Amino acid sequence: ELIVDAEQAVHHSDRSADACRQASEVYQIARPVLKHAGRADLGTLVSDRAMRYAEETGDPILIAAATWNVSQAMLSNDMPEGGLDLAARAAEQLEPLLPDGAPELFSVYGGLLLNAAIGAVRTGDPWRGRNILRGPAYQAARKVGDGKNYHGTVFGLSNVAIHLVSLATEAGEVPDAIRLADDVNISAVPSLERRTTHLYQLARAYEQRNNDMAVLVHLQMAYRECPQDFQFKPHVRGLVSSLVRRARPSYAAEVREFASTIGLLDD
Repeated sequence: ELIVDAEQAVHHSDRSADACRQASEVYQIARPVLKHAGRADLGTLVSDRAMRYAEETGDPILIAAATWNVSQAMLSNDMPEGGLDLAARAAEQLEPLLPDGAPELFSVYGGLLLNAAIGAVRTGDPWRGRNILRGPAYQAARKVGDGKNYHGTVFGLSNVAIHLVSLATEAGEVPDAIRLADDVNISAVPSLERRTTHLYQLARAYEQRNNDMAVLVHLQMAYRECPQDFQFKPHVRGLVSSLVRRARPSYAAEVREFASTIGLLDD
């Protein structure tokens, strides 16, 4: 309904800049909704529409935010080369604006750098990803601080720290990921999705280290944050199901109690 309303507003306003901005922002919101509804394949479509409307406004920050969404969609659809290239070029185009930039600009710029870092590790270049995160992304995050969520990027110091954990995990450096997680203050992250995704990633890291109690602790933390995930997301329920199958007798009862709480044992 929001998309229909936004399209009608564009039509009835003769494609005014305000209506195009609103339409772009609606389509940017649609991408993560589709992703978490299991239709990441449609993310590229709505991100492309967000980009077209952003370009009609001529606003470089909105265009960069729409580019961030397109890059996100490419990363979600297993196109890391394209996601990396698009994000890196868009960040470079924003650099002339940085000397007079406000936190909103640095947030979008930093979000593009985070995408580039993840794209780098997925294309086999984790060192480039680390250099991005520890260099320009960290410097941009200092301009923003924590607790901000401009254009859905959730960019800030804590999100940079979360991405360092993600990069180490994707590079197969699980001990480093667990160590780096000690530097993450997830309470400073305003996005529920970012907080829970980080906890699931740590649960998987501890799973690889055969530390099932740590897996359980992080899943319970995620459940307190967002119990709905444990009802509707198959990959989250899969983490619990796997834990139930391999739990040792000394803590199997606690694992089964948690599985029962989320309704898994009734499946």
